[in-house]
Amino acid sequence: MDKERILVVRKDILCKLGYFQGILTEDIERYYKEILRSYIFRDRSEVEEDPSFKQIIPYILLSYRDIDGDYFFLTKRRDDPSERRLSSRYSLGIGGHINDYDLEDTGDIIQKGMFRELAEEVELDFSDIVSSRLVGMINDDSDLVGKVHFGLVYKIETRNREVGVRSELEEGLFVKKDDLLDYYEGMERWSQLVYRRYITGE
Repeated sequence: MDKERILVVRKDILCKLGYFQGILTEDIERYYKEILRSYIFRDRSEVEEDPSFKQIIPYILLSYRDIDGDYFFLTKRRDDPSERRLSSRYSLGIGGHINDYDLEDTGDIIQKGMFRELAEEVELDFSDIVSSRLVGMINDDSDLVGKVHFGLVYKIETRNREVGVRSELEEGLFVKKDDLLDYYEGMERWSQLVYRRYITGE
């Protein structure tokens, strides 16, 4: 079996732009441009426990709005995903690694990888997408997962709440913004950060 080669950026390059912990929502285009200039590919097995590299992960917040308010798509991971450290946790983010085969076509490799991951993980008619934008970045060195990953937080709004799940996801449903707190304790770390710092603005 071929080795999986994923997109990474050296941590020291990101630190030179300004080290932060948690979620950054300002000046994010500067980080984004540097990631596009500086990325390289490495075998996933080589960087999974090497904090000198950050694996770049598009982290998609799928949202829906109706007269009752804003809803966010919450998923639950199966017991046996490829990232076992996140097993059985709730997640507000859809996404995963960007691979070298995302280079096959022209264009922004991060955008291509993001939409490929979205198509792999959920059943969604892309014609229903109302908007898509980069809203933040996540860096969290407080645990073993965060030490080797760097999140690009996208918010994608859909006009259709009929969204299903596939891949390593066990279930998925739109949850009203005001009800997300009920799931907070079961969320993975990044989702807790997104909930507190972006969705509720604490």
